Amino acid sequence: MSSTITEIITLAYESAGIVRIGQPVPATQAEYALRVLQEMLDKWQDDGTQHGLGTVAYADVVYDGKLRSAVRKNLAVELSKGPYKSNLNPLLAVEAVKERNTLETPRKLSYDNALVGPHIYDIETGG
Repeated sequence: MSSTITEIITLAYESAGIVRIGQPVPATQAEYALRVLQEMLDKWQDDGTQHGLGTVAYADVVYDGKLRSAVRKNLAVELSKGPYKSNLNPLLAVEAVKERNTLETPRKLSYDNALVGPHIYDIETGG
């Protein structure tokens, strides 16, 4: 199975509880999500995560199921912190970190269970 970036953005908004399942994502929210997604992917690349995605566009297709799921869940976490805030399910934040860690990356991240909201920190540096 594959998904376009548009589909991943829609699923991320639904997963974050920002839009109802089946509700279309308004153009301004989609544009915001595309910018957040690109920023997130650039940071992953800087951190050494090998995801194989460059500059993304709405019609781009992600074929790798593991990558698709990790991107969707991590994008949902990022979107829940933006102007379209939501009460993100903490389990989704935990899954996002776990799935990002399954991607090829030199350092592993962890979820701070002591915090109410999602707070991701680097295990090696504690920051």
